[in-house]
Amino acid sequence: MRTIDAAVTGRAVGAVVASAAGDALGAGYEFKNPSPDQEIAMIGGGPFAHKWAKGEWTDDTQMALAILDVIAIGWADLSEIGANFLAWSASNPSDIGNQTASVLYSVDDPDDLPAAA
Repeated sequence: MRTIDAAVTGRAVGAVVASAAGDALGAGYEFKNPSPDQEIAMIGGGPFAHKWAKGEWTDDTQMALAILDVIAIGWADLSEIGANFLAWSASNPSDIGNQTASVLYSVDDPDDLPAAA
């Protein structure tokens, strides 16, 4: 197994945390176009039945965590990532995209996900 130095690990963690923070910041503005003079803030809300809490990230970050959970061990096993996706979708997430839902709800075995997609 290849060892990754602390600087690379720090940049990777920073990118993940920044992505999650940006997702949470944008959750309340999803599918909207704020005016140029509008102050952008962590407002929560959003267009769906589930209104995001201030600072809550969306399904995008939730699915990223399902991937990161697997690759954190140092390799990417697609079946394990698929199993995480299926577990996440079975947990009754507050939001899940239509296409994502149609794929994840159509199979029980993570190895069937590529064909379903």
